[in-house]
Amino acid sequence: MHLSKVILRVIGDLGTTKVFGCVSDGAANILASMIDLKNAEVIEESHKCSSHTIHLAVTKSLSSCELVNKVRKIVKEIKNSSNSTLKFEKEQMRILQKKQNDYEKWKKISIMHSLEAGTHDQTALLDELPEPNPNSYDGQPLKLMIDVTTRWWSTFTMLARFRQVKDAVEETVSVGLTLAEWNEIEQIIFILFPFAEAVQRLEAQKKPTLSTVWPIVSRLMKFLAGKTEQTPTLPDWTKFAQTANILRTNLITEMEQEDRFKAPTRVMKIASFLDPRFQHETAEAFPEVRNMVENLFDKPTGEVKAVPPQDSVLQSSLFSLFSSQVCCCFAFSFSVR
Repeated sequence: MHLSKVILRVIGDLGTTKVFGCVSDGAANILASMIDLKNAEVIEESHKCSSHTIHLAVTKSLSSCELVNKVRKIVKEIKNSSNSTLKFEKEQMRILQKKQNDYEKWKKISIMHSLEAGTHDQTALLDELPEPNPNSYDGQPLKLMIDVTTRWWSTFTMLARFRQVKDAVEETVSVGLTLAEWNEIEQIIFILFPFAEAVQRLEAQKKPTLSTVWPIVSRLMKFLAGKTEQTPTLPDWTKFAQTANILRTNLITEMEQEDRFKAPTRVMKIASFLDPRFQHETAEAFPEVRNMVENLFDKPTGEVKAVPPQDSVLQSSLFSLFSSQVCCCFAFSFSVR
């Protein structure tokens, strides 16, 4: 009750007409305060932090993945031993030097053969030669990264860095990973990448992000559903390893939990519709949103066409209303951390 009074005082300072709702974490006392404020009709809606919610779903889904636990164990083994760390860094530099030497040797042979054939002049050929190492360390050894439970998308960065320095890891540890396990790590990284990107987009602090929550979550669920006749460009999960498919199934289960992401609320639908990037998509998914916006502003929304937002949408009177009347309110009320 005390927390509700504190939040109520803050809302009073901002101006009750400027606040539609609140964003919170998932702590029981915070959620109870949100319920009190909604019952008192101080706020219309409350939302849990979307970045945190996605992080919890990913963390829970990965908790039973033995391969990730194995990677974590190897990373700790290297980081916790000064000898292993030194060897790991030396192996990185040795591998980089070897690739550089191989590149220089290959470059000389390529130039010699091309000049003999008269197909290239030397300057043009040098400009066309690729870099020796696509995963270049920029001359400095990279450090392994360990994930932290409370740090968003840190497991993804741990796995991505681990895969990046694969050769050095194999030369450092006595018991490494099989080829199949390395392939499975790549598949896990592939699955986690859109979730890491989603969290980075949603944790923006300088602009409101409520309008992006439903489109992002919707895209994540379509990605997990995979390739169909309607979505031929999405992944064909039948070609992925069992470990990757178990992770995918766990993510679907966690994302569909009742306490994760509920159906879009009224304000969430309006926010997505007023965002030119998602206007057409929102109108197709929720036909009723047009009437919601018309009632809110007492303005006709007109026809929504599948055109780039810089054309008619940005120039419409409705978008001007969004910029002048709504943006500042959503910035206070619905900035998802």
